[in-house]
Amino acid sequence: MSLDRVDELKRLRDERGVVVIIAFTYRSNPVIWELKRRVDAREFGKVHHVIFYRGQYWPAMRVAYPPEYAQKRQSGGGVITEMLVHTINHLEWKFGPPLQVGAHHWHMALNDIDTEDLGFVTLCFADDTTAQIGCWLFQRDTSSCLTFICDQGTMQMRLGCNTLELFDARTGDWTKGTATDPGRGNIFLEQARLFIDCVEGRAAPRCTIEEAEQTLQTVLAALASADNDGRFVDVPQMAMP
Repeated sequence: MSLDRVDELKRLRDERGVVVIIAFTYRSNPVIWELKRRVDAREFGKVHHVIFYRGQYWPAMRVAYPPEYAQKRQSGGGVITEMLVHTINHLEWKFGPPLQVGAHHWHMALNDIDTEDLGFVTLCFADDTTAQIGCWLFQRDTSSCLTFICDQGTMQMRLGCNTLELFDARTGDWTKGTATDPGRGNIFLEQARLFIDCVEGRAAPRCTIEEAEQTLQTVLAALASADNDGRFVDVPQMAMP
């Protein structure tokens, strides 16, 4: 929750030649990789808007609930910091850092944690792409949906559907993507394998310190907005190597 000593971490990485990976698990999901490839190739034209929502019931999902860190913002508690940070990092991976961010969050239903359990964030990117993302931690079922609305179609990833769902406006057809979601546990295993491959020189980190530093800047800006009536806040832009 602080940018303190990030520069020291980067210096030590460079001086000692060690591998540092920031563990954003979306980057180890092959369906997310397929989505990025299609976005980069502009397969359905420009992405105009992204919508993401996610619900889960924390008391059933979290081991040793309530987690101690969730009691304070300083230790990483709060729905934006804990959950939406992953989607923010994922969207920055595809579109670069947002220029502005606006957010709202509330402590609504989980009385045994002291931080917010419901939050929404709006992100405004440099190419006029916008995103609205939301999460609530007290929904009794687990559900999520990520939708990219493009010039010539729609790309969607829903929990329970193991592939992308693709609508092509030029044909009027829905089709399935090619990659398969391996499941939550296997994504963590893939992330661990990637780290070993990086240490042994066979791969490069998928999320660098600099990229994670940018995500933290965006999260801190979102929290500043949520604490100040939701007005839009400029996001500091970090230099990438």
